[in-house]
Amino acid sequence: MLSKEKVMKILEELTLDELHEAQSFIDNLITRKKASGSKSQGKADQEDYKSMERRDQERFYEIFPCKLKIVDKQEEPTFGGTVVDISKGGLRLKTSKKIEAGSVLVLSPDYDRIYKKIFVEVVRIKEFMGQYEIGVKYILVEGNTKK
Repeated sequence: MLSKEKVMKILEELTLDELHEAQSFIDNLITRKKASGSKSQGKADQEDYKSMERRDQERFYEIFPCKLKIVDKQEEPTFGGTVVDISKGGLRLKTSKKIEAGSVLVLSPDYDRIYKKIFVEVVRIKEFMGQYEIGVKYILVEGNTKK
């Protein structure tokens, strides 16, 4: 079996299209394994299944950096993240900061010069090798606001 480092090395050498294809393959593999496995694997599996069910909406794979701030913790500085994919209902982020499910975040794309703010709620979190993949749903989009 390959170590995580070897897998990461292989993945880093793939093109963006190959990564999307690999992601789709992995999602399908997870779905098949869950379908063939025990139905009493607990609440975590049920939540994973629910998050997969939300993928009925078309996704757009747009990778761009963003700034994030936890609404409850305004005294803390902003931190960076990367938007990985976008759908009508929400988006998926990657960041190195651990965030709790249920947290409300303010997201601002780095390229945005009109200071648009997007308020989102964290609905799922996965940790992989020191990075956190965060699924969020939209709460409010504020346009033309100033910092």
